[in-house]
Amino acid sequence: MSFLRFRPSRRRRQRHHLRLAELAVLPLSYWHCSWNCRQPTTVSPVLDPMTVFDGSGPLEVPLSDETLRAVEAQLGHKLPIAYVDLARRHNGGSFACNAHPAPNRTSWAGDHVGIHALAAIGRTTQFSLCGEFGNAFWLAEWGYPDIGIYIADCPSAGHDMIALDYRSPGEPAVVHVDQERNYQITVLAPDFETFVTGLVDQSEYDIDD
Repeated sequence: MSFLRFRPSRRRRQRHHLRLAELAVLPLSYWHCSWNCRQPTTVSPVLDPMTVFDGSGPLEVPLSDETLRAVEAQLGHKLPIAYVDLARRHNGGSFACNAHPAPNRTSWAGDHVGIHALAAIGRTTQFSLCGEFGNAFWLAEWGYPDIGIYIADCPSAGHDMIALDYRSPGEPAVVHVDQERNYQITVLAPDFETFVTGLVDQSEYDIDD
């Protein structure tokens, strides 16, 4: 039995050799990008609930896709990926570390702010983003400026808050809003993950400040 062997035309062979010559001179970055663009991308958890929270338990059940869509629709903003990822494993609660450095004086101290708890992403518990003491409450009842989403409270029982600031495009910064100082806004971190990893224990500061 004989087999037919396909023999490309001379013009096709010339185009093939030309293409190989072109590929040979491409920079290494091209191949690196081409390979990476074809690989499946996975997002690894960036924050560990065991170290973020004090062990007292979450405020709500783990965040579901349905709840996330409903909350974001009500708030009118997309929540940071790190916040969402954390809520899927531990949805809100008291922080293990209760202070964060501040670049200027606040009503709490000269160089830091006190932090208490992170709001759950949901609406079933009082301190959740769409709950009784959620974002709408701080805007309507306390007169806080509508700059984004208020996500964490402070030991002052409402006289200062932590918010995601959506006034600029891109990832929202985390800011401290000081009701005692005419709603002074102080940037604490460029994003949610940096804010959480920047939390420290209050004992690191002079309590007499």
